[in-house]
Amino acid sequence: MRRLSVALVFLAGAMMLPGLLVAEDILTICGCPPNACPAGYTEFASGTTPLATGCTGGCAPGVTPWWRQCTRCGDGTCRAGVESNSNCATDCCGSNTPCNQIRPTTANEYCRRFKTDNGSWGNWQWITPTSYNSLWCSDAVHHLCHSHAQCSTTESICADVVNEPHWKTLPASCP
Repeated sequence: MRRLSVALVFLAGAMMLPGLLVAEDILTICGCPPNACPAGYTEFASGTTPLATGCTGGCAPGVTPWWRQCTRCGDGTCRAGVESNSNCATDCCGSNTPCNQIRPTTANEYCRRFKTDNGSWGNWQWITPTSYNSLWCSDAVHHLCHSHAQCSTTESICADVVNEPHWKTLPASCP
């Protein structure tokens, strides 16, 4: 039997997250088994039964129908409930986002979180070097050797408020 794959818009997800998704953001692909997610999409769910909305059996006897759901990863939008830092670190800022990853659709936003000395880490955020230097590494009294930045698993400390580079990777000596 000829294998058929049909890409359908997964409307149930769009109804649960109004205003966040557009038709081409989420695809449901059905088949015996289904094709992989197309280029530019990442799988976030798959299974056999129950079949996803829009999928019908239609497989040869003894062949289990499958479905997979794909999201458009890499476009700069982190879709809540669908994409996460685990399955789409290019869009969703967090501990899995590489230090040199620039947020898609921006020229220079990087994923970082910050703290002061032994304080708690703040939330992960997309932020420009100009912003984080101004907010976390510009004051010799309050920031120098007191502000910490983290990207992925790398921790840095504000080591120079005047000259570049402002940040040194730990363990580093601080003036």
